Amino acid sequence: MIRRPRLSVLLGIAIVASFPIERRFLLATEPPPTHLEKGSDGLIHDSGIVHFRLVLGRLELDPARHRKGSKTATREAPDPLTETITVDSRRGIPSLHYTFETTTQQAIVDVVDAQRVQILSQRVDRPERVTLTQPVTGPITVQVDQAAGDQTLHVASLLHFQAAHPQLFDDHLQPLLPYLLEGPSLTTLRIAAAEQMVQVTVGRRLPTADEVRDCLDQMRSPKRSVRSAAEAELLSFGLPVMRQLDAIPNDRLDAEQAARVQRIRLTLRPRQHDTASQLASWLATDRDYWNLAVVDLSPPDRLLVDRAITRACGQGLDASVLHHDGIRIAEAVPKFTR
Repeated sequence: MIRRPRLSVLLGIAIVASFPIERRFLLATEPPPTHLEKGSDGLIHDSGIVHFRLVLGRLELDPARHRKGSKTATREAPDPLTETITVDSRRGIPSLHYTFETTTQQAIVDVVDAQRVQILSQRVDRPERVTLTQPVTGPITVQVDQAAGDQTLHVASLLHFQAAHPQLFDDHLQPLLPYLLEGPSLTTLRIAAAEQMVQVTVGRRLPTADEVRDCLDQMRSPKRSVRSAAEAELLSFGLPVMRQLDAIPNDRLDAEQAARVQRIRLTLRPRQHDTASQLASWLATDRDYWNLAVVDLSPPDRLLVDRAITRACGQGLDASVLHHDGIRIAEAVPKFTR
């Protein structure tokens, strides 16, 4: 049975971020914080030829802030660095080719149609190469090539990559990202979001897996009004429902279900650089991410989160995480052989 959509849905307003105890709503159109960290001085920031932004933990180009052209810059101090950048545009959608070379790293960043991103990073000081491929939708693929053997990783976002594989992230992306991104760094955002995630997860009623499946089933109804009401119900849950929708394979959806789910994603997706509140709300129902983040919490908070995740996802946290002995899970992941 579909509940009556909230007034905000009927009015066409998408509530997409955290609902703290005091019920302060955050809209997808909320601008980024006014006090932003400045990225590292480099060709992209100095030239202003193009601007990157981070949206739900994924890199993309800001279509409204670019111009065609090519530039090259070399510096010797404080550390040797060579950069090149070429920006093209088709129908107002920018693409980019960027190279980054230091004494320890060579990296190439290619962006097609603003959102399709590929980063190739080669460590000069050791035989290790990483290829990160980010499609418009779906998981990010990270291919690791090294003498000890190749490995392929799949992560939902750069936040997941940093949390699950911190050493690999620090070796290849941490030196590069400040030259791409202005505003809060990925690490700053991840830490700030983690501080709010408990309040979001425990302090509001999250959509449950059963409710999401029920809405999807209603989208198969022969009555258009029922299908539309089901879409409105999912939309009313805001950002927390997105990770639950991501967990449903596309091959389980018919054409209309897939179209409505895609419309929900596009409606809820923030349009500006990530904020901690948005990320906390988006990650609230992400059981896999909680299994990485919960180890920093006190035992009572871990139990609260476990109960909330059990209600929302139908399965609680991993027992080894819930009762961990103080060793961070991310650090316990076997590291790649140097």
